[in-house]
Amino acid sequence: MSFIYLLHFVDKLSHAQHYLGSTEKPIERLRQHARGQGANITGVLVEKGIEWTLARLLRVNDGKAVEMEYLLKRRNHGPRLCPICSQQPTHIDGTTDFPTHGITSESLRNE
Repeated sequence: MSFIYLLHFVDKLSHAQHYLGSTEKPIERLRQHARGQGANITGVLVEKGIEWTLARLLRVNDGKAVEMEYLLKRRNHGPRLCPICSQQPTHIDGTTDFPTHGITSESLRNE
């Protein structure tokens, strides 16, 4: 099973307020991000003390999460996918929304 996840930064980092990624093990990957080890941008967030919230978690039904992630990134879909930024976030065909249960960078670091 593969997933796409969207992180919403509590404070903007320069112009960015979202990070979109894909994984087969979402909780493990989110823990890496919370420690600043997941991606360059999440490392910078940790350095600057900027927290994030897991805004959306989508299961990709055909297992092609990486391809879908790249497509969404190229189209800069973060704000349109984000339920924090948009009252009606864009639905992505071929995905199923999973509950995010208030997962934040802080909650993952404090486990």
